Amino acid sequence: MSGKAVSYQPSAAGGCESTTAVRRCAFTLIELLVVIGVVALLITALVVAGGGLIDDAKNKETLGVMQILDLALEEFRQDAPLKGVPGYRDRYGDYPCDELETFRRSGTPGESATPGVDIVGPPGGASNIYPAEASGFNDIEHRDVAAMALAIRLYSAEAASVLDKIGNRYRKAPPDADQFFDRNGDTNLDIEDEPLVYYVDAWGNPFEYFAIRPDPALTAVPSDLPAENRLNTAQRLIQANHGKALFVSYGPDGADQFELLGDDFESPLVEDFSQGDPGMIDSPLNADNVYLDEELTAKLRIEAEAP
Repeated sequence: MSGKAVSYQPSAAGGCESTTAVRRCAFTLIELLVVIGVVALLITALVVAGGGLIDDAKNKETLGVMQILDLALEEFRQDAPLKGVPGYRDRYGDYPCDELETFRRSGTPGESATPGVDIVGPPGGASNIYPAEASGFNDIEHRDVAAMALAIRLYSAEAASVLDKIGNRYRKAPPDADQFFDRNGDTNLDIEDEPLVYYVDAWGNPFEYFAIRPDPALTAVPSDLPAENRLNTAQRLIQANHGKALFVSYGPDGADQFELLGDDFESPLVEDFSQGDPGMIDSPLNADNVYLDEELTAKLRIEAEAP
């Protein structure tokens, strides 16, 4: 045998033929690992980009729903059907209220459970939310989109026709199916009564609605700290929105924000206002919140992204 180096190359029959030229039959292990790594990076980039595109699409969907809700608010504001109710305009202006307690009787007939506002209800009606005790969405005050929808349904046919343009996908019933506005006082849901509904964003999370006017003279029940926190939050948000009522979507991570609060349901925005510096929405989770007003969005995003 000579000392000449022998190498092999694939033959037509599938084997390897000897040749004096040095050639490889396959990729080396390192080359395979490099290829696998590049493919993994490309897949990751596609997944991230695809998720971003989905969120962008849902953001646009959410803004579309908010625009319809805002048109309904404007119709209601022009009608101003509740301006004659004592205390109502001072508290909510000409907008629908943001707390169901406005519709619920307190212990004294003819009074609502909302300080300074007489009961809101149709003439001769019982004006009760049933069941009377707060539960589920009934317990959300100063951010209650169900109260907004109820006020519109009861008092402004024009605004209600605007709400009807919102698809069923974005309109939900409260957790308790027995929650409704009891018009006739029989505590049974019937054709005269008005079921409570609320609206959700494209991620399926409920909008929050704020309408309380930014008036320092308005106060919650002093012993009710959560209600006071909600009141302060609503007033600060509306002040930042040039005095207009507004809706809030918590964006792609909305479910995570609500989950962080657990059973002690408050509100991501309220929680942040209560724990942080006054007037600041400085949680990074709020950086992707969706607001209809671009100026407000920019302002609050800067606060949320601040180090």
